[in-house]
Amino acid sequence: MRTGPIGAAELVRTVVAVPPMALDAQRRIRFEECRKLVARCEAAGVRAILWGGNAQLAHWPVSRLGELFEMAEETAGPDTIAIPSIGPDWGKLVDGARALAATAFPCAMALPMPGPTTAEGIAAALREAALRSGKPLLAYLREPGYLAPETLARLLAEGVVLAVKYGIPPPEHGRDAFLDDLVAAIGGARLISGAGELAALVHLPEYGLAGFTSGSVCLAPRRSMRILAALRRGAREEAEELARPIAAFEAARERSGAVRVLHEAVRLAGLADTGPLLPMLGPSPPASLVEIEAAARALLAAEAELNGEREGG
Repeated sequence: MRTGPIGAAELVRTVVAVPPMALDAQRRIRFEECRKLVARCEAAGVRAILWGGNAQLAHWPVSRLGELFEMAEETAGPDTIAIPSIGPDWGKLVDGARALAATAFPCAMALPMPGPTTAEGIAAALREAALRSGKPLLAYLREPGYLAPETLARLLAEGVVLAVKYGIPPPEHGRDAFLDDLVAAIGGARLISGAGELAALVHLPEYGLAGFTSGSVCLAPRRSMRILAALRRGAREEAEELARPIAAFEAARERSGAVRVLHEAVRLAGLADTGPLLPMLGPSPPASLVEIEAAARALLAAEAELNGEREGG
């Protein structure tokens, strides 16, 4: 795992993978299965692994953060940035920050708290967590009113926040006025599109965001990396074409639950045995598993074709 301070540009030099976390029947972390997913991403050049929502960390007990931190550190290669998440509520955030202080992680993500909160209260909690951990945080926005652009600008200037994960999908029509205001306040260099490849197709070329996070990268890492490269070259049509197989998989995630589908998909596709979901989320309905497996294997097949073109070209 890469240690020491990092900047936002280093964080987004590649796609930021957001994998599911593999568990056994007793809900202990299966390090080797998690390592399979990380290694698959690293083999395609991914150098940032974020253990967050797809790993169900909003439900992870503070008493077992040591197990999580150990897994995140041990599964990452020497040049890979590993980022755990803490929170989402104030109690878990500050307890997580205390535990984080003894680690070598360069930063951590503060999971978004759905409420009841105020924007000023969230900012105060982030300041406290950064102070207790001695590390900057990734702020995660899932809704426009969570933190105001001017508040985020102050948190970035204070060094409390390293970068912002923007997890609000683009509107179907028109501009995202909140994102326009956010870019005007802090610029795009420290904004990361946080809703996968399809959102990145809009966020990077139209708003100037610096990079993107992805769960689908666990299945199609070379395709995701090529999408990022195409967007950075200004080749939007090429990126859109590359994203077509991912769009079909993401449609299945939208129908049956993004976190649950990704967790089941990597298992059904034979990439890693992710085991059970945590109790608050619960398993996918049996009727949906056929669709999930078909969508996962279709994306794997598209990735294999892409790899064949690369090897032959």
